Amino acid sequence: YSPDGRYIASGGDDALIIIWDISTGTSWNQCDGHMDTICALTFSPDSQRLVSCANDNLTIVWSVETGNTLLTLEAHTDTVCSVAYSPDGAFIATGSFDNSARLWDANTGEQRPLSGGGNAVVLSVAFSPDSRQLVSASADYCARVWDAKGGQLLHLLEGHQGVINAIAYAPDNRRLATGSEDGSIRIWDSQSGAMLVDLREHTGSVWAVGFSADGKHLLSAASDGSIKVCDSYGGELLHEIDAGDKLMTAAAFSADGTRICASSADKYIWVWDAEEGVPVKTIPGQAGQVSQLLFSPDAKHVASSSDDGLLRIWSIDSPDVIMSA
Repeated sequence: YSPDGRYIASGGDDALIIIWDISTGTSWNQCDGHMDTICALTFSPDSQRLVSCANDNLTIVWSVETGNTLLTLEAHTDTVCSVAYSPDGAFIATGSFDNSARLWDANTGEQRPLSGGGNAVVLSVAFSPDSRQLVSASADYCARVWDAKGGQLLHLLEGHQGVINAIAYAPDNRRLATGSEDGSIRIWDSQSGAMLVDLREHTGSVWAVGFSADGKHLLSAASDGSIKVCDSYGGELLHEIDAGDKLMTAAAFSADGTRICASSADKYIWVWDAEEGVPVKTIPGQAGQVSQLLFSPDAKHVASSSDDGLLRIWSIDSPDVIMSA
């Protein structure tokens, strides 16, 4: 979703990116420039640009208005699997199978230095809400925190006994969470690098973590078939949503923190009340396994993409499918 709620973007194995106008459900622009599978997409904070990364080792910045290429970021030597835009719009970060995280000037495309990188696949990257820090999660079981402006390595976050699959900053900028295939979630002080909370609620690989809008709650989803909501300060379990033995494939908080959506390997999508932990809506899902879920900025809709190649937008308050493409 674009931050202004007007557009949603999709990309797949055909290397084509489509920007959709949500109000009409039709294609707004098509972006053709990659030569292999699209791995990740993100909009700029002002919704004017879209950034894509792909198996062709490239990251491309596109104009949302025209669909034209604005910048091509070339330095990675293997698949670029993750991308993030800093909230202030100044930087773009990428993570790659070539064992590197890279930082770029979002306006010029110039690469910025990052010191102290690791020697393992970088699976995800994220900026702090104030844009001052960049964090990466790697296959060496570590997360690294950099000063986004200067590029200095601030902290090496160690302790997980498996690959870190998910990272997320709290809205207060002072904490970040990591979720690992070892089943644990750790919450860290982003200023000192100290571990604050070690959560051991899951028995399977943790695939998703996210803070509520007020930072008080932490959402997690794992391969053990459970969604859990914990107190992000003390670690106490507040709600548990058990999907049996179904693999949970995606989960997210709404921007206002009032609702949770999640999907499982049986292709169903659920929406819960975040405070009470009770179901609000069950959606039969798609023909293929759902791989990603997103709430619209106003929390009225949920978008899902799946292995069947379809993008759908669902209304939470009615049984309607708003868009299917």
